[in-house]
Amino acid sequence: MLLANTSAGGKEVTAEDELKILQKLVKQRKESAEIFKSQNRMDLYEVEINQANVIETYLPEQISEEEIKKIIQEFVILNMS
Repeated sequence: MLLANTSAGGKEVTAEDELKILQKLVKQRKESAEIFKSQNRMDLYEVEINQANVIETYLPEQISEEEIKKIIQEFVILNMS
């Protein structure tokens, strides 16, 4: 976050900016992990996945696919009545 603060040219980094940065870091770690996995470098894969998991603890909980389906079904049922 320090880098984000200094690169913002004195502009304060908002909580939304912080979330975007953390999401980007998780995405980068997971992409790197998949590359290492495809190269059969499980030692490096595990490091990247562990780092992604730690960073994810600072992000809001993501809604699951099951929960999304349930919400959509309830919405459709309510609007059909």
